[in-house]
Amino acid sequence: MGYIITCFIIIVNLLGTTVKKNSKIIICLSIIAMWVLFGWNNNNPDYVNYFRSYNVIYFSDGLTLTGRDIGFKLLMNISSLIGLDYKGFLIITSIVGILLIHSTVKKYSTNSSFVYLLYFIYPFFLDVVQVRNFLMMAIIIYSIRFLLQDSKYSNLKYFLFNMVAVLMHSAAILYLPLLFIKKNNKNNLIKGVVLFSFLFSIIIFLNGNEIPFIKDIMRLFIDNQYIISWFDKKTEYGFLLFWGMHFLSFFMIRASRNLVLTNSDILDPIHIKFVNITYWVFVIGFIWFPFYMVSIEFTRLMRNLFLLNYISFTITNKAISQSRIESKVIYNTFVFAYTLCFFIIQIYSPHFEDVFVKILENNYLWQ
Repeated sequence: MGYIITCFIIIVNLLGTTVKKNSKIIICLSIIAMWVLFGWNNNNPDYVNYFRSYNVIYFSDGLTLTGRDIGFKLLMNISSLIGLDYKGFLIITSIVGILLIHSTVKKYSTNSSFVYLLYFIYPFFLDVVQVRNFLMMAIIIYSIRFLLQDSKYSNLKYFLFNMVAVLMHSAAILYLPLLFIKKNNKNNLIKGVVLFSFLFSIIIFLNGNEIPFIKDIMRLFIDNQYIISWFDKKTEYGFLLFWGMHFLSFFMIRASRNLVLTNSDILDPIHIKFVNITYWVFVIGFIWFPFYMVSIEFTRLMRNLFLLNYISFTITNKAISQSRIESKVIYNTFVFAYTLCFFIIQIYSPHFEDVFVKILENNYLWQ
């Protein structure tokens, strides 16, 4: 049944991309189908850990908020207090996250079906496994709208939503630098990003891919072995692959931005602004390069922002719709090659059986 739903999601979104653009029925069916695969899944690499953590809270008296990611623990406590088991908790949290994502997709995308088609290819299956990261990502994607606003309190709103995301997953703190996007002097921003990434990367490389004294410093402020373990030496020279993946994402949004600016007269200003913001998000993202060297855990920082690229791709498609059909075919060939490349590298090659197959074959609705 999972394979049938997968084919259904791909087919209806291809239809929505090419023929029935922004069809509410297709978008609704896509959301429901992804929700079924996500919310009712009952076997993946992290499922048992989440299940056990939830049951510790479920069978405890009172609130249990010890350990990391207090916000996620609070959600589990509230869910258990109203009598939901882990299955019910996952069903609710998954649709909340999907709807947060949909809010941004609907608001800024020119073709929601195209976004969901790409997102389903990558990184949807990883999000099903990493529930805390998924909720954190959904909140960050929702909060991007505040970076596009020029209101007095827009920075504060982004900061507050970022703090909520931090409560779901501590890694969200590394999205705070995105506030610098709103600085007018972009040249200084670029210089700062390049200088930080270069110097910090050199220091880490010379120290054997470890941040000097980071664990000792962190132990002065926190007593959380899980967070400290992020800084264990894990990537060796594998960080070169992650650097390459980030560069590829940057070049894709840079090319999209150039196409959008070339055809800006046929686009809404908010769409142009969204693509520009996404471009600067990936520029600032270069500050994560040193962290890629330290641990594979930090590669999710880049992955969580793919939806911004996907939304930008739909805007770019609208920008080149007046051009020759060959230009659009070439552009979308690169878009699908880019998405499939990440699917192969991060899902198909290392996790086909334990992620892709398990999610499609293990579900409460057909077991």
